[in-house]
Amino acid sequence: MRSSIALCAGLAACAALAVDEREWGDIGKAEAMGWSEPLPLPNGRDRVLAEYSGKTWAKATNVTGYVRAEFEFAPEDMEKKPGGYVELHLRGVKGMVNGNYNRSCPADGKVSTKWLLVMDPGTQASFGVLKEASAKEKVPPLRCRLISSEMTAVLRHPADGAEIADNTPDFAWYTEDPLGVALEISRDPSFPGGATLKRHRADAVPFVSLDEPLSPGIWYWRVTTGSGYVTPAWSFRQTAPAAADCEPPVLHCAPERMSTSEQRYRFTVGRDAVYVSAELDGVALNARRRSGKVEVFPPEGGWPVGVSRLDLSAKDARGNVVRAATWVSCATGLPKIVWGGAGGSVDIGGKAFDLVAIYGVDRESDLDRVAALGFNCVHSYARDGGMVDGKTSRFLDALESRGMKTYVSVNREDVRRCSYSRIAKKIGLYLPRKCLIAWYLADEPETHDFRPVHPAVFRRYRDFVRALDPDRPGVVSHNIISCAAQRYSGCADVHFSQAYRKTVSEVKSVFDNHRKWFGERQPNLRYSLIVNPRAAVSAEEFAAQIACARSLGCGLVVYSWFEALRNAGTMEKLEKGMSIAGNFRDGNFGDGPQNP
Repeated sequence: MRSSIALCAGLAACAALAVDEREWGDIGKAEAMGWSEPLPLPNGRDRVLAEYSGKTWAKATNVTGYVRAEFEFAPEDMEKKPGGYVELHLRGVKGMVNGNYNRSCPADGKVSTKWLLVMDPGTQASFGVLKEASAKEKVPPLRCRLISSEMTAVLRHPADGAEIADNTPDFAWYTEDPLGVALEISRDPSFPGGATLKRHRADAVPFVSLDEPLSPGIWYWRVTTGSGYVTPAWSFRQTAPAAADCEPPVLHCAPERMSTSEQRYRFTVGRDAVYVSAELDGVALNARRRSGKVEVFPPEGGWPVGVSRLDLSAKDARGNVVRAATWVSCATGLPKIVWGGAGGSVDIGGKAFDLVAIYGVDRESDLDRVAALGFNCVHSYARDGGMVDGKTSRFLDALESRGMKTYVSVNREDVRRCSYSRIAKKIGLYLPRKCLIAWYLADEPETHDFRPVHPAVFRRYRDFVRALDPDRPGVVSHNIISCAAQRYSGCADVHFSQAYRKTVSEVKSVFDNHRKWFGERQPNLRYSLIVNPRAAVSAEEFAAQIACARSLGCGLVVYSWFEALRNAGTMEKLEKGMSIAGNFRDGNFGDGPQNP
């Protein structure tokens, strides 16, 4: 009998790049059963982890879940604007620091940080009020509290009060706690320690398959999240004899890129499977089984261009059935793209492309002006969050008609929630587009919006993108480099280093620092430096940043167009700095990429 619990053991490692059919079989099963769909979650309880008064800083240990620091000031101190900088430091790994600031003090005298998600058990926190550089004195708070809110869960299957003839049932739930859950199963609704079966799942696959049969009768079950929330217990009646074989055959599958429209898709089933099937958008496909291997023939006319969902199933002689969903991609004639290739900053099918990219170009009407400045690649935040729509298609058409390129990411919440069907739709939209030169896997996954993406979830998302589009690299940008190098090394092919500095030496120090942190863990990582005209003291200084970035990394990346549109001074530095730097598209500026 198979236990899916064992499949999570390797999720913490990021060295293996091959897609694991067993792992994706479980993901596909959850998808087929609807267990991956988000559900409304109840509010968790708030707990005070630490409290003090009359001091400046406090510390707490074993901090997990959502936390925030709250500060209350005496009424007589209100006019002194005592908020200063309110800061929360979390140290779960060496060098990790996350902060949030509030400079004002509202009428009720309370100041607090935003909620910050803490992923690591045993994290230590320090928090307090810091004075601003311009402040003459620091007003101590009347009371400081570090507050934690539980991350909750809801149960899915078996339903409360259900009757099932299955002695090895699946137990499914929904939670957004990256620490996973502990499943408890008992005859007793009080779940006594000696008479309760416990299983742990520490990844985002939202179910557990039992490998020990349950005897007939009434059972109770619940889950506890990693941050401490305990769900209400559900009961069900199990009617199959304990000796009955109720376990369905094994079905292992994985997302895959079809090299041609006629290529056959292959998946694996247990040798006890006597019937297999495959459907594409509700239409049955020819599926042939030979021992434990199954070949699925493409539909008439070949695989559709883009990404398609396959629904697979297998049945054994006892009538036990397993279902799973997976995805196949198909787009022919696309070039292999390598950043930092021998031919230039980006190699597209053996031809050099001198990358000059800028963030935040969301309007088609701005493309000609952007191209006139020398940019040949744009990033659009408006395209990141959206799905398939006419406006996006027209934007891509406009890029391709001008010979311009783009890189794009998917919705961050889809990644955090492991919403693979939505991610697949986004990949399918951009997959056949020749203007796409990279997948922007994430912007600051370690800290963005104070809700980091768990590294195990991020790596699985990276594997999903890589399986469906192996010809384009994955790009990531990090803010807290020491933390990112320890947690996310190996998760991307290219790193956008945030060189938001004012001097050339500082830009280079960023590059050297990032190579130091990532070098030992991922020596083949390529780099592109992001420079910012707003941070430069002059257009000449910005042009010097451009020269430095181009000589060190894979092309040039500038942040950002929408900032320049909002500020005349920034726009002037952008336009003049680009003019000083020269015509990049002729490749006559800088010494070329120096990536290791």
